[in-house]
Amino acid sequence: MEREDRLFFAKLHPGVLLIYFLCVIGLTMFSFHPLFSLLSFLGGLVFLGFLLSHRQWLRYFFIDLLMILVIAVTNPLFSHYGVTVLFYLFDNPVTLESVFYGLNMAVMLVSVMVWFTCFGKIIAADQFLYLCGGSLPKTALTLTMAMKFIPQFQKQAVRIANAQKALGVYNDSSKKDKLKNQLRIFSTLLTDALENAVITAQSMRSRGFGTQKRSNYAAYRWRHSDFAFLAVFLLVLCGILFSLSFPELHFSFYPTIAKFQVTPVAIVAFCCFAAVVFLPFIIEVKGNLKWKFLMSRI
Repeated sequence: MEREDRLFFAKLHPGVLLIYFLCVIGLTMFSFHPLFSLLSFLGGLVFLGFLLSHRQWLRYFFIDLLMILVIAVTNPLFSHYGVTVLFYLFDNPVTLESVFYGLNMAVMLVSVMVWFTCFGKIIAADQFLYLCGGSLPKTALTLTMAMKFIPQFQKQAVRIANAQKALGVYNDSSKKDKLKNQLRIFSTLLTDALENAVITAQSMRSRGFGTQKRSNYAAYRWRHSDFAFLAVFLLVLCGILFSLSFPELHFSFYPTIAKFQVTPVAIVAFCCFAAVVFLPFIIEVKGNLKWKFLMSRI
């Protein structure tokens, strides 16, 4: 059983999950406040810990930190705005404002990537097809097949490489031989992919795909917990959107870095956003504690 199949958060209706991820990603992208970006990054990483193994999570975490470092260091090399000059590099000023702007932009971009990773782990192919199959059936089918075939191709490439090693045709004694091996594996994988595409197309045509309105394999029903979650989430979301209209939450980096304004409106907005991004973590902790309590009563 997959890790995401055991999650309490994943048991919500696919429509609720889609609304949640779109809103969180949208707020992360368009708020552009350092504290919002940081909270979103931490919330996504914590939730990703339930979806990946410890080794995978640590590897993902270090890759994220490396990406943040690269983007934060690269931005001052191209953007020289700001009044606080730290030093000159090739006669170009490196300013404190451009460094912090690049750092904030890096955290925001990586946060969006983390939440898209969580989205891909939570929303299964049949759920995505259920959500978009009615309005955009061809697009939904194409994206669903891509979501399925990409990891399938990765596994097939490993199987092809292992088969060639068993046959003794895999030689990695030099870089030239490694390149030949990779080209041989890619050629075999491409041939296998084209063959599978033809078989899939013939199978869909023989089953009458596109001749009438499609049906769904799984019927997802709205439950009281779905309505309750959606109501609370939308209420908190409206509070966040309303607070973003206040000047306390308008943060600027140029020409000087603005100061954090600790006002009641800002505190409420940050607390609401933290509750939103850590909501999956709260649901998982609550569900696990309840499950352990019920198991102890048996």
